[in-house]
This record gives sequence, C-alpha cells and structure tokens, in this order.
Amino acid sequence: MEEAGVPALDPERPYGQAALMAQLAATFGKAPPATLAMRHVEMVVAIRVALRQGVIAPGVYALRNIDAKSAVVRLNKHRAALGEQPISAGFDPDGRFSLT
Repeated sequence: MEEAGVPALDPERPYGQAALMAQLAATFGKAPPATLAMRHVEMVVAIRVALRQGVIAPGVYALRNIDAKSAVVRLNKHRAALGEQPISAGFDPDGRFSLT
C-alpha cells in the first residue's frame, strides 16, 4: 500500500448521503429543521473534540460505508476542484488501508 493523504470528510455528503436534513431526521428522529441543524452543529463539535483528543492505533483498517473505487473518485473530484493531481489514495483493491 502506498502512503497518501489525510482523513477527510466530503463537505457535500458529510454523513454519506446528499440529502443532509433527511439523513439527520433518519438518525435523530422527526424534529423541526432548527433542531436537526443543531444536531449537525453538535456533531461538528464532537468530531473536532474526537480528532484533537482521540488516538487511532496504527494498523490496517477497512472501509465500511463506501467502496475503495467510489472513495478514490470522490477524493479526486475534490482534488481536481483544488487544481491538484489525482492520487490512488493508498487503498488495497478490497478497500483496506494502512495507518502508521
């Protein structure tokens, strides 16, 4: 496996689907849009804390919510928008990657 990139979230699909409010409602239950928006803000805060305080052990990990090909396509779409060259992202064909 090649080493490349850093963990990232797709800003257009932060939870995996394009319909943000529908996905929040499916996760947190039917609620007014303002309440669902607050849940999204709370998730941003929780992710920031986890990234600052958390430790991820070195090892080999597998993608679970997206296949490797789709992940690379999405990653390179964002890289192209930044004027950067495409990369393979270091995934094995089965979606595994090494974290060192």
